[in-house]
Amino acid sequence: MIIPLAIKKHRLLKASMLQDLEKGKRCEIDAINGIISVYGKKVNVPTPFNDKVVEIIKKIEAGVCCPNWDNLVLFDELV
Repeated sequence: MIIPLAIKKHRLLKASMLQDLEKGKRCEIDAINGIISVYGKKVNVPTPFNDKVVEIIKKIEAGVCCPNWDNLVLFDELV
């Protein structure tokens, strides 16, 4: 019950990566999610969701798609 009250003032905050993408700037996706994919490959552990996140962000950075909720359907093939 206290959580909605505690986070109410933060509801309009945006992640720095989203702010970068909205400004047309490259973000730190390789250093955050990309590195998980790299290490997963090194130790033979699949990281399909991180791989998909990196793929989508790269498409947004390239102007192929926009940062919006419609991108969630791109995860459908993983579930």
